[in-house]
Amino acid sequence: MDNRTKVIKMCYLADVRMPTEKAHGIQIMKTCEAFADVGINIKLFVPSFLFFKKEDPFLYYGIRRVFEIKRLFSIRLIRLGPIGFSIEKFIFFILLVFSKDFWASDYIFSRDEMLTSLASLLGKKTIWEVHVSSYNFFTKIAISRANHIVSISQGLKDYYVAKGVDSGKILVAHDGVDLKMFDASFSQEEARKTLDLPTDKKIVLYTGHLYEWKGVGVLAESAKFFDEDTLFLFVGGTEYDKKIFLDKYQGVKNIRVIGNRPYSEVPMYLKSADVLVLPNSGKSDISKLYTSPMKLFEYMASGVPIVASDLPSMREVLNTSNSTLVKSDSPSALSQGIKTVFDNTGSAGILAKQALHDVDIFSWESRIKKILSVIEK
Repeated sequence: MDNRTKVIKMCYLADVRMPTEKAHGIQIMKTCEAFADVGINIKLFVPSFLFFKKEDPFLYYGIRRVFEIKRLFSIRLIRLGPIGFSIEKFIFFILLVFSKDFWASDYIFSRDEMLTSLASLLGKKTIWEVHVSSYNFFTKIAISRANHIVSISQGLKDYYVAKGVDSGKILVAHDGVDLKMFDASFSQEEARKTLDLPTDKKIVLYTGHLYEWKGVGVLAESAKFFDEDTLFLFVGGTEYDKKIFLDKYQGVKNIRVIGNRPYSEVPMYLKSADVLVLPNSGKSDISKLYTSPMKLFEYMASGVPIVASDLPSMREVLNTSNSTLVKSDSPSALSQGIKTVFDNTGSAGILAKQALHDVDIFSWESRIKKILSVIEK
C-alpha cells in the first residue's frame, strides 16, 4: 500500500435496506470500513426507501465514519416478486448512473450479479463478491465480464469452476471478524451480570437468524437432553421468526430466545456462554457446501469452545484441533458434543485457544488486503 501512487476510487453498490437486521448489513459495512482502512476511497451506495426508518448505519453497527454512504431514492417493489425486485434494482442502477462518483470510480464492487453486470456493460471495471450459488442471465454476464470474482468459500468457487469459469479468476476470501471487538477483556461473570443472565447455569449459545437450514431446530431438540441447569440461548431472529420458533418449542423449558440485539452487544453474549454452537443442516447445499458464516469467525475470536456440524463448509475453517465437530441434523449427536465440552473443560479450553490463534488470518483487514493484492497485480 505504501508504494501506491494513485488512490483507488471504489463504489460499493448494495440494493438493500441499510441498516438491516440481516447479516449482510454488517458484512457490507465491515467490508467498506476495511477498504477505507487500507487506503481505498470507497463510497457505499444504498437505496432510500419510503416508510423505512432512516437509522444511522454507523451507529447501528458500531462502524467508524471512514467512508461515505450515499442514498438513492428507490421504490420498494419486492412485493411484486422476482420481476418487481429486478425493476427495483434497475431503477436504483439508473439513478446511480447519474452520479459523478460512479463514472469517476476505478472499480465497482458488489455482491449483486445484476448490478455487477450492468456496470460492466457500461465499461466499468467490476469486482463481483459471490455469496450464493446461482447460474442465471445476469450471473453469466458477471462471470464473463467482471474483472475479478471474490468467493466467500471454496465450495462456491468449486461450483463456478464446474460451470466453466477459469479457476484463476476466482479468489476465495472467507468472511471476516473484528478481532479487537470480539476478543473482549470482560469475564464470563461480568458478561452475565451485565446481560442479566443466570450465573448458576451452563449456557449454550447460538447467534443469528432462526432459519431452518441453520440448524436451529436441531439445537432446540438437543436441549431436551438437558435439565434446566443448562440454558439454551438464541440471540437473533426477526420478531416474526421468533414467534414461530417459540410456538414450536414452547414445551422446551430450558430455551430462551433473546431476538435481534444491537451488534455491539454480540461479543458480550458470546463471552457469557460455556459453549457456542453452529448447528448447520446438511440438507441444504448453501449450508453444507457454500456458506461462510460470520458467526463462525466471531465464535473463534471470542475464545469460547465451539461445537459445530461436521460439514464441508465448516471444514474449510474448523477442524478437530480447534472445535468439536458432530454429525449434522442429529439432536442426539449435537447434545453429545455439547456434553463432551462440559465434561472435558480442560481439553475444550485448548481447542478454544487454538481457534483464537487460527482466526488471526480472518480479520476484515487481512481479507481486504488479500482482495487488494489481486486487484493491484
